[in-house]
Amino acid sequence: MISSALRYFLQVANCGSVTSAAEILHVAPSAVSRQIQSLEQKHGTALFERNARGMRLTETGELLAVYARRAILESERVSEEISARSRLGRSTIRIAANEGFGRELIPHAIGEFRKISPEVTFDMRLVRRTEVRKVVMLGEVDLGMAYSMLPTDGVDVIFSKSAPLYAVMSPTHPLANREILSLQDIAAHDVVMSGADSSTRTLVDYCCMRARIELNYVFISDYSGALQHYIRDFQAITLAGKLAVWFAVERGDVVAIPLTDSDIYDRMVQIYTMQGRQLPRSVEAFAELLIQMASP
Repeated sequence: MISSALRYFLQVANCGSVTSAAEILHVAPSAVSRQIQSLEQKHGTALFERNARGMRLTETGELLAVYARRAILESERVSEEISARSRLGRSTIRIAANEGFGRELIPHAIGEFRKISPEVTFDMRLVRRTEVRKVVMLGEVDLGMAYSMLPTDGVDVIFSKSAPLYAVMSPTHPLANREILSLQDIAAHDVVMSGADSSTRTLVDYCCMRARIELNYVFISDYSGALQHYIRDFQAITLAGKLAVWFAVERGDVVAIPLTDSDIYDRMVQIYTMQGRQLPRSVEAFAELLIQMASP
């Protein structure tokens, strides 16, 4: 449904090179160049800035790229609807999330969804929280799920909820029977923490600076699974959003205790879609289930 010229153009925009785009498209570079030239002649303007480092979209090219990405996604949506009505095709839902959500919450939602829609398959990409919005904006995924502490531009936010941090520890930890805790309470204990690029670490560092508290970090890792294993087997505490540890709490592996520090609430969990895009029915249905699971 989408012209070869637009597909070739978008591939060059993604790659920044005619040669690289031609390799991915399995066509000759000259064929790609002709399609780009045809589009530029049609619109009467340059779509790329050409230099020694490659090809970069002009302002007009950026506008056309946004249109092309939406057109391709709309074409895929229509194809999926046709396949669904004829009961012949399978559809794939593409998701981007950080590792905290991708470890248990999203796989559980996928499993529950496929009980009622077994024809739907999934492709989940784990990226840093700062990359989630980018891949949604580019149309590389259908849904994105991430924490955010700043206003979110360039995407449609279909779910947003406060995501305060909890003190998470083994049920045998000396503080495990407390109903509430403060950062000051846990300062005397070993703490394991995610890396400096995570929203959790950013928020904790900010709160500690405001309260003039120094936590005793004994283990830093961007892999939340490693942190959860450590606190389960050793007397340490980590800080995390409840959604990231929900299933571990349900299994009794850990306990999650609310924190009283007011600044600890300055974070949201959000689910994104591409701005202005009409989602396929399967994506809408899965998004509704994911939102329901993210709203305990």
